[in-house]
Amino acid sequence: MHRIGAVLAVLLVAIIVFGVSVTGRLNDGISSDTRAALTPVLPGQPFYMLLVGTDKSADRMADNSTGGVFRTDSMILARIDPIGAKVTLVSIQRDTLVDLGGSYGKQKINAAYTLGGAPLLIKEVSELAGVPIAHYAELDFDSFVNVVDAIGGIDVNIPIDLQDADAHLDVKAGQQAIDGATALALCRARHAYDKYGSGDYYRTANQRMVLGAILKKGLSGNPLTLMTTVNAAADSVSTDLSGVDLMFLGIRFAGFDASKDLMSGLEPTTGKQIGGTWYEIVQEDAWKTMMDRVDKGLSPYESDTDNPTSGLAG
Repeated sequence: MHRIGAVLAVLLVAIIVFGVSVTGRLNDGISSDTRAALTPVLPGQPFYMLLVGTDKSADRMADNSTGGVFRTDSMILARIDPIGAKVTLVSIQRDTLVDLGGSYGKQKINAAYTLGGAPLLIKEVSELAGVPIAHYAELDFDSFVNVVDAIGGIDVNIPIDLQDADAHLDVKAGQQAIDGATALALCRARHAYDKYGSGDYYRTANQRMVLGAILKKGLSGNPLTLMTTVNAAADSVSTDLSGVDLMFLGIRFAGFDASKDLMSGLEPTTGKQIGGTWYEIVQEDAWKTMMDRVDKGLSPYESDTDNPTSGLAG
């Protein structure tokens, strides 16, 4: 017993030391204004985290024509229950019409990041969903896929054959292991779904699938895999969470069963052209019903028939 206790103590120290060592990289880019926009929760309580994918790639950062202005290509509101070890991912559509107030007026929600950075985006998503946001993470999909390669690839189930030349995607349907390049292509692909409707609907489903597969692999219960995942993520993710926070959260989720404890959905909207610009208009009643379910720890959808991408993506 003493020997087991000593091993656990050494492992605990190693986890803390490792967590401290990666915190600087994880927190890089998180401003005091971003932290001030977040709403803290008590330890152990379920919390919401906003995951934002930007187009802040190395090429765009070096491109003077951008003027230092970047866009949010994807937004996922995650509800994380540390005690129940459950995760719910809800995609917020970037074309969602919102009123940013003041001189900004009505805009697509992804304009919030361009106009006011992470603090304004956190505020707008919180108001849209009607929930407090406790944590924030910003990632660059281009480099985030390095995480996939670092952990030896991920397993995904692709419902249909997919080809999208723009996204460099060509995969067959079925359960399969994919590398980082294919994961990135899935996260980007829209035109593979042109004959089914809005490509963004299906792309967001695939983004949640890829993220879920990374969580499943990283939270397999192997501390070394968890460390590898966090270390790789530290090069492509900026978050207010420390490395120690992530490691202990990962330990709580050890052996995470994605088939039961990972739930996923898409903000219900209706596409509409207004003044020559395409917007997604929130279906208020359906959205409230969805978020009420999510807040109770239930699946966003009462049945799979409510899922607009079922059988086609994610």
